[in-house]
Amino acid sequence: MIPFSIVMPTYNRRDTILRAISSVRAQRFTDWELIVVDDGSIDGTAEQLEGIDPRVRVIRQDNQGVAGARNTGLAATTGAHVAFLDSDDEWTPHHLALAHAFFQSHPDAQLYTSEFWEDFGHQQFAKHFRPEVGDWYPGTAQRIGSHAFDQPPPQGDPYLWFYQARSELEPWAHEALEGNPWTGGFLYRGHIFRGWRWGWLMALQPTVITRAAMEAVGPNDTSYRVASDFGYLANLCRRFPTHFVSLPGCIKHELGDGASALAESHLATGASAVQFNLDVLRFHEELFCQAAPDDPELAALRGFRHYLVAQAALDRGDHALALAHLDEAVKTYRGPEALRARLLSHAVTQPKLASLLWRGSRVSARLASRLRHAVGLQVRP
Repeated sequence: MIPFSIVMPTYNRRDTILRAISSVRAQRFTDWELIVVDDGSIDGTAEQLEGIDPRVRVIRQDNQGVAGARNTGLAATTGAHVAFLDSDDEWTPHHLALAHAFFQSHPDAQLYTSEFWEDFGHQQFAKHFRPEVGDWYPGTAQRIGSHAFDQPPPQGDPYLWFYQARSELEPWAHEALEGNPWTGGFLYRGHIFRGWRWGWLMALQPTVITRAAMEAVGPNDTSYRVASDFGYLANLCRRFPTHFVSLPGCIKHELGDGASALAESHLATGASAVQFNLDVLRFHEELFCQAAPDDPELAALRGFRHYLVAQAALDRGDHALALAHLDEAVKTYRGPEALRARLLSHAVTQPKLASLLWRGSRVSARLASRLRHAVGLQVRP
């Protein structure tokens, strides 16, 4: 059995897919198969891959959405382990070698992952999931009145708010990381499912699972058209301990080849951002709220997620949807930004004007925040 099967769904990614596949072919560990599922592209994506590598298989299908494309790829895998990569991202060269060394040294493990860095160009990166666990989720807790992060993180490490153990990378990792420019990572281990109430704790693209784990969690739920991977990953974490290396395994690009704008926007931030937030809200209710309907923290988080849907809807000019979710948001989330947005949406009934005013208010708030920060820096002793 081949060690790794890689599942890559794609749709209209002619401008990025060769970069993604090149990163697979550049892996130090070379025993793999790559299954590319072309989900109805109309830009010639699949034609670029003809004869590119005998280890690459291309499956073409009518458009079913990313969840359906991933399921097609999963059904075609033959490997002992299953890895994931999207066609607008790229792996770091050590990714498969490090995953292989990990599973060789931890034969009982089912779930491995690592950091997911976002490249904005000009050497500017967001190193997920450091900002989430160290800043965003504690900030969300303050906004909803939760005391979950009031105490300093164990050993001063925010990842340990979510993981139960941290260790130095042992000799099994050293050969895989030889010559690697990224240093200083740790191996974290723990049952992190509960932490998913706050949001994403890992990404699918640097994640590798065993075939047994794939069979246990089942296929992606295709009723979630955009954020199906949120539930897929959370359900993996509900069943198995997570093993996480705090070094980048995958780079997400905000630009296409040649630093050009992406031809097809990202699912989470582009034209499908509203549906993305609706999916995550629904997963939040399905995975957490239904099991604990009287949990005040979950109720407040539900309200906050309604606000995030409304925010995306206002950005897209969907006034009616925004208003419906703002009305739900303020029932359990009393953040001033939600109250202001609701007041604005009730007062201004013209969708385009409401969207314009909303965007203006967000720009003003960001500028005010930067000004306060700059003034604070100037007056520090």
